[in-house]
Amino acid sequence: MGKLEGYKYITYLIGAMERTAEGDDGGSKREILQKELLDRAVYPINPVQLEKYKVNFSTDEAKTKMNTWLEDKKYSEFKDFSRSIWKGKYLLDKKYGLIHIPGDIDYVIMSDWITCAYNKGDHICIEKNSQITMSDFTTKAIKDIKKGDEILGWKKLYRRTILVKSVVLAKYKKGKQKCIEVKDTKENNIICTPEHKFLTRSSKQVEYRKIKNIHNVFSVKFKKFTRDYIKGWVMGYLMNDGCFRSNKTTNEVTCISDKRSEMEVVKKTLEGFGFNPTIRKVRHLFLVAINRKAEYNKLKKWKDTPEDKYSIDMKRGYLSGAIDADGYYEKFSLRYTQSLVHPLNIKRFETFCDDLKIKYSKQVRAPRDTYIGKRKLNGKGEVCIVLPKKIVFYIPSRLEYKRKNINMSINNLKSNITKKETKDCEVYDLVTTTGNFMANGFIVHNCGTVGEAFMAFEHNIPVYLITDITEEEEKTLMAKSFLQCIYGSGGYIFRDIGDYLNFIENKYLL
Repeated sequence: MGKLEGYKYITYLIGAMERTAEGDDGGSKREILQKELLDRAVYPINPVQLEKYKVNFSTDEAKTKMNTWLEDKKYSEFKDFSRSIWKGKYLLDKKYGLIHIPGDIDYVIMSDWITCAYNKGDHICIEKNSQITMSDFTTKAIKDIKKGDEILGWKKLYRRTILVKSVVLAKYKKGKQKCIEVKDTKENNIICTPEHKFLTRSSKQVEYRKIKNIHNVFSVKFKKFTRDYIKGWVMGYLMNDGCFRSNKTTNEVTCISDKRSEMEVVKKTLEGFGFNPTIRKVRHLFLVAINRKAEYNKLKKWKDTPEDKYSIDMKRGYLSGAIDADGYYEKFSLRYTQSLVHPLNIKRFETFCDDLKIKYSKQVRAPRDTYIGKRKLNGKGEVCIVLPKKIVFYIPSRLEYKRKNINMSINNLKSNITKKETKDCEVYDLVTTTGNFMANGFIVHNCGTVGEAFMAFEHNIPVYLITDITEEEEKTLMAKSFLQCIYGSGGYIFRDIGDYLNFIENKYLL
């Protein structure tokens, strides 16, 4: 591509435009660079100035227009507008014929190098103690998340949005920023910057939008593990799949499974409460047993706890333990099955579901007679209680093989929210393979990286970054993938505009 008349080189000025440290549209950073580059016969492609030729609006007007379209559910206008910004557009002129107005893709390709201005305050983030849901349904504060961690993410598949494993590619630490607190109708709350994007639904459209501009989000009824929850799980598991035997010579609690891994979880959980269980193999089965009288009496006391003495977390744990013992996971539901021989177990399960306001359906199978040889046994039938799959976040399983079956639709996770200003908080953000993650039960978009830098890398165009982020902060404040694009393209990082200008003067003989 030929050079513009009077200029030796072309460079595209990229960086934040929606959320900047200066609070503007990204223009102030670019103005300084533009003047210096023009003095050196380098033509700077400034998107803040050129956006209007693609969409007939200034950057601020364009952002306002796009937000208005989203609020008015005018999605086709929004998509056409976004496409014009990225790919440009064609015009038919009577004199010159078909004319192409370049888009961001064209700006990258026509550049000799890319100049990126990027400062500490140019990102959107959430508060450091926000709990991120990991792929095993445990949680970890975002400040403790590391590159390579497996978390839960969301993706589209055959017109459904499903839950999948996602890998953390990078973590940003953004220091203290002005934040708001967001609460939903499911007892979740989160502190984040007003520009952070949350998954929401408008009409039939599912999309990510800035939290400050929306009034409902996608969220799950989310709670962490607590000691009460784990105690409730033990009670639910043993009461549904355990045996209490006591006589003059024996005081024993046992449970049995064909999976040793499941019995290891039961054993480890009991040890956490000071018990000393043992595992032994009985033919092809594995059995966990407690034989000490004092421990038997303690578990028996737990078993006989009245329902009105259960805390909310114990009720949650009980339901999870009961499903782990006598239930299974289907693609879109959790099922708890129990014989009518044990009506008290069924009644307690239903009572706790009602107490926790968990919707469920109940299926009762007709009694069937069975035979052992010629001996007839009167069947008592079976009850199956079906819970929605989204409840796995509220009563998560402690058994890994059940947690692995995590596919689920999120079409019914819409919640209304309230927002209020809060104090400035230390905030973080993540970059993930799915482009999203779950924080405190909310489904949020991960932070943006500079997409043009990745395109420049693919076309072997060097990316030069000017930033106020120090070398010590670099690894925590920038995505490694973004840094790889810079160095992989043959680019460099400069901590001062003067260093950048001296470099290009020498390299390009300006």
